[in-house]
Amino acid sequence: MGIVLRVGTPAEALEAEAFGLLLQYPDTFGQVGDYKALVEAVHARGGLVAVATDLLALTLLAAPGEWGADIVVGNSQRFGVPPASSTSAARRPPPTSAPRRCCWR
Repeated sequence: MGIVLRVGTPAEALEAEAFGLLLQYPDTFGQVGDYKALVEAVHARGGLVAVATDLLALTLLAAPGEWGADIVVGNSQRFGVPPASSTSAARRPPPTSAPRRCCWR
């Protein structure tokens, strides 16, 4: 397919030519960044932004949709729901060929 995966900082992502971006919010070290300008730059190039987040942290932080994220995913296991439970949201509906729900037993 010729897809190249690059791992880097948000500052490096601002300069990268990419069709998509995945951000961790808060990041691995618990830091909370202001990604609004980065999301706007990716959108200006026609790209999409996905955010992997800690759902409990979102009770105190700005929701990624507020700063323009297109897709948000998170794990809800810490709320006592079955293992491998997760949640996701998207600004636009997925194509009909995309899976809409995943269930694990």
